[in-house]
Amino acid sequence: MTASASSPRPLTYDDIIATVGRIDAASVVAILDAGANPEELAEAFAWYSLSDDVVSEVRRSLSGRAERVYRILIGDDEFPDER
Repeated sequence: MTASASSPRPLTYDDIIATVGRIDAASVVAILDAGANPEELAEAFAWYSLSDDVVSEVRRSLSGRAERVYRILIGDDEFPDER
């Protein structure tokens, strides 16, 4: 059984380490708590890494869970309210 494109699988610890590399446990927990999926993690990490090819392909501002993950990666402890 394969995952639907409209419903990506949840992010795992292994996904985070494979994408971001070694980060502190608190950041891993915060990223998992953000509820992001692997695609949102990759998008946030691309912005964090300033990967021009990926960022220019996206051509939009980060928002939602990807923005939360980006803020975690940059060390911003103050997350915007969800409203």
